[in-house]
Amino acid sequence: MSEPLKVLVVDDHDVHRKLLATILECYGCSVTSVAGGAEALAAIGPFDVVCLDRHMPGLSGPAVAKMMRNEAFLVACTSDPSSGLDDFQMVLTKPISCDAVCHAVAAARQWRKGRAPAIQTGIDAIRAARKLASELGGLAADAAWAGMRTGTRRSLAA
Repeated sequence: MSEPLKVLVVDDHDVHRKLLATILECYGCSVTSVAGGAEALAAIGPFDVVCLDRHMPGLSGPAVAKMMRNEAFLVACTSDPSSGLDDFQMVLTKPISCDAVCHAVAAARQWRKGRAPAIQTGIDAIRAARKLASELGGLAADAAWAGMRTGTRRSLAA
C-alpha cells in the first residue's frame, strides 16, 4: 500500500468535520482537522489534500483555495456546488458519501503521483476506487465496494 495521504479537513460545522475525517481515516489517510480558513492557513503541513467547506465565517473555502493553489489537491465540500469553485480539483457534495470520498482519495493519490491532473470520471474512477478498496481489505473495503457496486449514494449524516 502506498504512503498515506496527508489530509487537512476544514469545516466550521463540527459534525461535518468529524464525519469527513472519520471516513478519510477509514480509507487510510492521515487527517488533521481545523474549524476555519485562518486555522487552515496556519496549519503545519505540507498536506497532499485539503478539503474545504465552501461557506465558513471569515475566510471562505474558495478564498483559502486561492491562497493554497498548487500546494495540494483541493476538494470543495459543499451543499451548493454552483459557480466559484474554479480553484478546486474536485467537489464533494454534502451530505458526503463513502463512495464520493473513495473517488476523491483515488484521484488525489494519482494527482500526487503526477499521473492525473484533476477529476477522474467514468470507468477510470471505478477502477481506481476498486483498487483502493482491495488495498484496504477488511470491512472498510467491503463497505466501500458494496456502495460502488450497487451504485448506492449512502449518506452517513443520519
